Amino acid sequence: MWATVEVTNISMSAATLTVSLSEGAVGETLHLRFRSMPNGPWIGGDRLSFIGRIAQTRLTGLEAGASYEVQVSRESTFRLSDSLTGTFTTLPPDPYISDIRIENITKSTATVVITISHPGLEPNKVYIRYRLTTLNLGAIRQCLRQLAWKLLK
Repeated sequence: MWATVEVTNISMSAATLTVSLSEGAVGETLHLRFRSMPNGPWIGGDRLSFIGRIAQTRLTGLEAGASYEVQVSRESTFRLSDSLTGTFTTLPPDPYISDIRIENITKSTATVVITISHPGLEPNKVYIRYRLTTLNLGAIRQCLRQLAWKLLK
C-alpha cells in the first residue's frame, strides 16, 4: 500500500482527512475528491499538499447525518486501480424539543410531557411528575435538634 487514508474529528458539518504516505511514495503528487453516498457528484480533484509524509485537509460544508466517500489517487483521473477509497458518516443533527404539554392537572399534581425529536429517529417522550407537598416544620425542628445534640456530644 502506497498510502493510508484516515478520517477523524468528524462533526455534523466537517471532517479531517489525513493521508500518510509510505516511505517509497514520498514526493508523490496526490489528488483528493469526495462525494455524498451513494451517488452524489464528486467534489474536489485538488492536489494534496504534504509536509513530509503527511497531508491533512479539512472537509467542510458537509450535511449532518450523511455518509461520504473519499478517494485519494496518484492520477487526476482517479482510476480505481490506483485510488484509495474510504467512507465516513457525519454526526446526526442535534435533537430538539418538538412538543411540551401539561396533562392530568389537579389541585396538587400535574404531569409535564416533553417530546424530544431527532431527525431520522422515533421521537422520545420525557414525563415529569409534579406533586405539591407540605413541609412538617415540627418534624424538621425535632430532626435538627437531635442532629445538633449528637454533634455536640
